[in-house]
Amino acid sequence: MAREARQEKGSSQTLKAVLGVRDLVFSGAIPPGERMSEVSVSERLGLSRTPVRAALARLEQEGILDAIPSGATPCGSLPKPT
Repeated sequence: MAREARQEKGSSQTLKAVLGVRDLVFSGAIPPGERMSEVSVSERLGLSRTPVRAALARLEQEGILDAIPSGATPCGSLPKPT
């Protein structure tokens, strides 16, 4: 049962990170092409690096971010969310 609670908390933190990064990108707070690092995003969102890392990977899979070896970068032309 404790393991399930930890998993749920981890999922919740990852969801917060996904929504937070998505909001930063689509609101223009992070301009297209600007480099984003796990450290800067985690500090900005007040979350640890693990859920932020998962969020960046998920948003890369969704095509919202481009991964580069030294960090993640928002795509140049982003579709507007519906």
